[in-house]
Amino acid sequence: MPDLAAYEGFLTGTLLRLPGVTDIRNNFAIQTVKAHGPLPVERLAEAGGPDAMPVARRP
Repeated sequence: MPDLAAYEGFLTGTLLRLPGVTDIRNNFAIQTVKAHGPLPVERLAEAGGPDAMPVARRP
């Protein structure tokens, strides 16, 4: 959806009119807690330790 107004229109104009749909609950993130994704697999091998696995390096 392009914005919250369009989402609200979809909920009230489409979803809530479907047979059997009586309630819709939503959760929205209001801020970013962690901006970066998981560490690349290569970092696991660099960290060492008993569980570290050798990783093929990319060319």
